[in-house]
Amino acid sequence: MQGYHDNAQDKQLLTELSVHSSNDRGFTLVEGLIRFKGRVWAGRNELAQQHVMQAMHSSGIGGHSGFHATYHRIKVLFAWPKMKATIRTFVQQCAVCQQAKVEHVKTPGLLQPLPIPIAPWSVVSMDFIEGLPLSYKHDVILVVVDKFTKYGHFIALSLILSQHCKWLKPL
Repeated sequence: MQGYHDNAQDKQLLTELSVHSSNDRGFTLVEGLIRFKGRVWAGRNELAQQHVMQAMHSSGIGGHSGFHATYHRIKVLFAWPKMKATIRTFVQQCAVCQQAKVEHVKTPGLLQPLPIPIAPWSVVSMDFIEGLPLSYKHDVILVVVDKFTKYGHFIALSLILSQHCKWLKPL
């Protein structure tokens, strides 16, 4: 309330509201406090604005929760000119917020286990090992692993053979 007397525009608004408790721009006077559309008017008092932003952003209530959360928390209770820009500048200059960035990714859910095979050779994986030196006319190995028994089977192939068989051709 003391800050209203420090600024000429706020002082004039306070005088106007002392005569008529409300005006057509949404300002009212309630118990010595100017309210704008029900919110406490901080006016052009930069010290009061800094205290509000400090309390709603840097304290345990705010928890350095970023611009959007801080802005929405403040705009419910307070109002002042160019409030959004002031809060954005305050949060951008906050050293704690600059050092600890929040991740904007969806929280992962519980891991889903892979299904367990019920019999040998019911689930297999295959892979090719290419680029090997030629040995007994073979330069490719086909690796087949049975997921139930965990046994690996290695089949030597010729690259020439794999070029003629469409199903052996690497993608």
